[in-house]
Parts: sequence; structure tokens; C-alpha cells
Amino acid sequence: MIRQKRNRHVFRPAHQAGLSIVEIMVALLISSILLLGVVTIFSSTRQTYDVQQSLSRIQENGRFAQYFLQSEIRMAGFQGCSRFVSTAVKADPPPEDFFDGIDRPIFGEISTGGDAVEGTEVIYIRRAGATGIRLTGNMSGDNANIQVTDNRADFKAGDYLFIADCSNADLFRATNVSNETQGSTRLTIAHSSSMNTPLPGKSNANSLSKAYGEDAEVMRFESIRLFIRDTGRVDRDGEPILALARERLVGSGSSPQVVVEDLVEGIETMRAQYGVDTNGNGRINAFRTADQLNGADWEDVVTVRVAMVMRSERDRVVPESQTFRFNGAEVTPNDRRLRQVFDTTVTVRNRTR
Repeated sequence: MIRQKRNRHVFRPAHQAGLSIVEIMVALLISSILLLGVVTIFSSTRQTYDVQQSLSRIQENGRFAQYFLQSEIRMAGFQGCSRFVSTAVKADPPPEDFFDGIDRPIFGEISTGGDAVEGTEVIYIRRAGATGIRLTGNMSGDNANIQVTDNRADFKAGDYLFIADCSNADLFRATNVSNETQGSTRLTIAHSSSMNTPLPGKSNANSLSKAYGEDAEVMRFESIRLFIRDTGRVDRDGEPILALARERLVGSGSSPQVVVEDLVEGIETMRAQYGVDTNGNGRINAFRTADQLNGADWEDVVTVRVAMVMRSERDRVVPESQTFRFNGAEVTPNDRRLRQVFDTTVTVRNRTR
């Protein structure tokens, strides 16, 4: 008979003991520290992202605003190749309702309200349109109709138009615009007494200052106003969205057409200084603000220095209110938006010698 050996090493389950309260508290503390670190890193990363996004948008908007201001201011006073000549105005009525003297191609003022934000700069620019149409030949006389090669500028009866060469310029109203013959591209522009008045020394309201030759161009007369306005919309914090706007008064037909467009959002304020050449030597003698210039002083403006404050779309971007210097003073807004000051100096090309 074979005896079987019994296994003395019998498996017995180990005694299961729970975590003590101290161990649980230590584990919770470590978890809380780790979680706090993750939250802190996330919050810091998010804030850095918001600042970088806001700064990127501010710089982009600031560059666009500078571009638009430079493009418009630079061309103030443009009237073809004629520079530093007095424009003969025979348009009746002259466009004095929105042009305060044709020999002042640029001027400014501080807004006191209306559609422009109060306390911000408003800049007015007068110039000929960019599209100039050449005459097909010499005028037979100073009272003859004007004939141009085509009508790609879309001239209409009632338009305020320039005719200019390199020595003279006239501003008149077109009383009739028609093709010479059906299907012809050559255009005839009449400037009769029904919308024009005699120039000094001229007895006939049909007469221009002279009979222009084929080197002359005809251009539409334009007025531009640059200002900051409320777009009528609000951001996520309920604050009005402001924009740099451009108002263009373009003579079209029997009455000027007013076109207002928002160019760049995110601008908060704008102020300008005007460089003046007081002795005619082609150099700037002083920079003055709009309220320091009167009347004929504006004819001496050859440079404009514009400062703008651009701000972020959102509040609570920076930890505390920024303090920055603008228009000669320290400014601390009552919010936590990110802001940046942009400066640009633009030469009025058509006023420099």
C-alpha cells in the first residue's frame, strides 16, 4: 500500500488591510498638487495664447489702418501733373458745402460729436480721381466742348470734374456727357452756363480758363473724410465696436454720392499733427494741431503725423490695466484690454517742392 504525501504548504489568502486615513490624505494632497499644476499650466498657456492672439490682431489692424491713412493722405491735392497752381472754379454751385476752399487739399478738426467719435481726429482730403482721361485733341476755344478718348471713368451729367494740364486746372460741372456718334468710344463733355458761372475776366459761363490741348486730362473731383465711428455693433463684453471709416463724396450725376465704409476695426482713438512750411522753402518749420491752424495756414501743410490707439477685441486679456503715453499724456484705461500706439508720418506729395 502506497501512502500519499500531504503537501504541508497549504495556500492561505493573505489578510487584506485598507488604507489608513493618513495615506488617503497624502494621496489626495499629491493629486491636488498635480491637478493644481495642470490647471496652472493650462491657465498660463491660455492667457499667453490670448495675449499673443490679441497682439497679433492689434498689429494687423494697426498696419492696415496705417496703410489706408498713408494712401489717402499721400494723394491729397492730386490734380494730374499740375502742382502749385490755383484751380479756377466755375462750377455753379461750387462744392463749398463739403469743400472749404479748393486750394486747401487737406485739413483736420477734432470731432465734437455726430457720426465721428467725440474727441478724435477727423481728416478731410480733396483730390482728383485716380482715373484720368486724355483729350482727343486741342480744344478749338476755351468755350468749346471737351472731347476725351473714352468713358472708363463713367462720367455723368452733373459731375464735378477737373480738367488739368501741367500748368492750369479748372473745376467745372458737366452739363451733358454723350458719345460723339452711336457706337463711338469718343466722349463729348459739355460745360454750359446752366451749371457753371463765368470765371474772373471771362464774360461767358461756358469758358474755361483757357483752351486745353491734348496733353490735358479730365478727372472726377473727390472729397474724402477719414474718421472713427461707432459701427453700431458690440463685442462680447457689450462695448461698442469702433472702426476707422472713410467717407467719399464723389460727384455723380445731379448730386454728389456719399459712400461710407468701415476700413479697420479695433481703433480706439486718433489724433494728428500737421507739418507746415511757413516760408515756402520746402522744409517743415513746425508741427501743429488742428486747433492751432486757421484759414490759409492749411495751404502750408506738407506732412501729417498721425497717432492711433488700437485695442484688443476682448477685455481681461492682460492681468492689470495698461498705462501708455498718447497725445502727450499718460493714459490708464479702466479695463484690462491690450492696447498699442501706432504712429505714422505721411508726406503730402502734391504739396512738396
